[in-house]
Amino acid sequence: MLLKEVMELFDILDSPSVNGKDIVMLFKGFKDIEVSAETVRGEKGVTDFVKILVPGKSGKASGGASPTIGILGTLGGLGARPVITGFVSDGDGALAALAAGLKIARMHDRGDILLGDVIISTHICPDAPTEDHFPVAFMDSPVSDMTINKHTVYEEMDAILSLDTTKGNRMVNSKGFAISNTVKEGYILKTHDNLLKAMERVTGKSPVLFPLALQDITPFGNGLSHINCILQPAVSTHAPVVGVAITSEAVVAGCATGASHFTDIELAARFCVEVAKDYVKGSLSFYDEDEYKLLRSLYGDMKRFKTFGILPGEKKKIGVLRIAHSGVEGAMEEIENFLGPGFEVIEKGAMDPYSYEDIVKNFTSVTGGKVLTSELRTGETVIMDENEVYIEMQKTLNKFEEEGIKTVILFCTGFFTGLEFGGMLVEPGKLVKSCLTGLKIKNIGIIVPEKEQIFGSFMDYEEFIPIVEAASPYRGKEDIEKAAKKLGHLEEVSLIVLDCMGFDMEMREMVLQKSNKPVILPRMLCASLLKEIF
Repeated sequence: MLLKEVMELFDILDSPSVNGKDIVMLFKGFKDIEVSAETVRGEKGVTDFVKILVPGKSGKASGGASPTIGILGTLGGLGARPVITGFVSDGDGALAALAAGLKIARMHDRGDILLGDVIISTHICPDAPTEDHFPVAFMDSPVSDMTINKHTVYEEMDAILSLDTTKGNRMVNSKGFAISNTVKEGYILKTHDNLLKAMERVTGKSPVLFPLALQDITPFGNGLSHINCILQPAVSTHAPVVGVAITSEAVVAGCATGASHFTDIELAARFCVEVAKDYVKGSLSFYDEDEYKLLRSLYGDMKRFKTFGILPGEKKKIGVLRIAHSGVEGAMEEIENFLGPGFEVIEKGAMDPYSYEDIVKNFTSVTGGKVLTSELRTGETVIMDENEVYIEMQKTLNKFEEEGIKTVILFCTGFFTGLEFGGMLVEPGKLVKSCLTGLKIKNIGIIVPEKEQIFGSFMDYEEFIPIVEAASPYRGKEDIEKAAKKLGHLEEVSLIVLDCMGFDMEMREMVLQKSNKPVILPRMLCASLLKEIF
């Protein structure tokens, strides 16, 4: 039981003059325990950061290899004086963390020495500010959250329990304490069964978990709402973090006094002690390492959620020059999703100023030369003379340049000569051709939208001995499936090129499955290149 430690520390902390030195004095009497306090001034006041190290038998502090656990008291302040008199609800996290630390220190002093090190850290501020928050006011902090992390989250910590009062919401309506999912490197992972068992053991009840939203694990100050600061340590560490929330059935403001329930605080502190005992000896895990590795291999790095995100002015602008409107909505979404949040895609159409009637009258092919096909927003498909469209493309490129956009993707796989642009112009057709050359591939299959384009495509890729089929991405998928099967049955075809920017990822997957051949999708080839070089 930790009721003695909770009450002893409450008596110390419930004072308008309490500071870090009071905690140092309390722990100084223990042999081998390292304790320190540092005063830090912020824009809204002053606080004392406290660090307590209880060394283990084979912990890192003594040159051993046993893991280290951190127990953090996460809070804004212990009090909101002079506006509010007394110890506030928000201080319960610090109280619980220090009570757990005091218990572990006494265990160590009596000979119950844990295998690995335990670090307890928090800050002591009896006169923190408050801030407006729905549904009840939050406690603010005299220093920034990043400053708090700097002085409470340490590199030596291999796992972290973050204790915080979490009563100012309607998402947790259970009195006592609740734990969060494990958070690591931007991932919200499933709660490990070991932690649930520890909670059952301590409380004698079914475990209680509180819900986490993705924004809860991002840094404060990014404009998003957060349940509170309980998971803020996760933005400053590689270690897995579990929130230990001291909760209530009713909504209670963080700046409320008389709201600290010793039995609830004791349960949360005792849970931390039990987890620490098991974790440092290697019998408890915060997450499944194999599953985490699989997650990362499937979905990549999520560390961006540990940052403040990317503001619009910081994004790399990529222009997309389309001919008409062909597949533009879905295409822009595919390209943006692939490039990620660091990019802003701005698209313009060479034929945007013209109606269907204008295009038919002035741009449709009558010479029998190379043609371009595109779909209008009104649903009509137009086949245009490439030379006539070229002039409009140059005008649109000039507009991009005037707007300061220095990288543009041509949303057309045609081969154009003489286009002038002062920045980087990504031409999909030439990129595909370079790719095929680099792969040393011959006997390729090509799918173009219209029969009128078969000869032109054959000539463009003549050196690769192409077999060309026609199937439009703008008229359903039946023809594409037939073309894919036909090319798939030809043993000599080594690879298929979807020779139009209107083909999308779903169509590529279908061609891949129906043909059982590798497939190049030009729109994603362009996006992949830009993502790589930027």
